[in-house]
Parts: sequence; structure tokens; C-alpha cells
Amino acid sequence: MIGYRINSRELKRRIRAHDHDWLDRAKSGEEPEWGDIKNVFVRIQHFKCGYCERPMPRPQRRTGEDATRELPRCPGIETGRTLGTPLKH
Repeated sequence: MIGYRINSRELKRRIRAHDHDWLDRAKSGEEPEWGDIKNVFVRIQHFKCGYCERPMPRPQRRTGEDATRELPRCPGIETGRTLGTPLKH
């Protein structure tokens, strides 16, 4: 996995800027949706996969179900697929 240097204060600042009450909902025991702040992490990763650094779609190109279905990681890692083979939906 690729490491990105960001301290917790800056990460929390970026999350609050993106979704002002996400952290408060998480602290209260509510389980806020990961997809609500995922683009914060995609930007921190410079729009690259956190495992292999392959380019990822830019957030403004993602909509609806696609934005929550895709995770910022290489799809071959967990599925055992060979990298570069197409995903079957």
C-alpha cells in the first residue's frame, strides 16, 4: 500500500470542509456513509490507486451509484483477478 503523509488535524479539516457534520455523526455512534467523504481520500491520493498508483476517475466524473460502488483500491487485490482484466458486473 502506498503511504500518504497527512496528519489527523489536516485530515479532519478536509473532511469537515467536504461534509461539515460527518465526523460528529461518526462520534455519536451513527454510521455515516463512507461514500460521503471518499472523495477527500481520493484527492489525498492524487487520484491514484492506493495500492498500485494507477490513475482513478476524477470525482466530478462519478455520479450516483458509481461513486459509492468504486473503492479507492486496485480491483485485482481482493478478487484474485489478474490486473488489467475487465470487471464483470
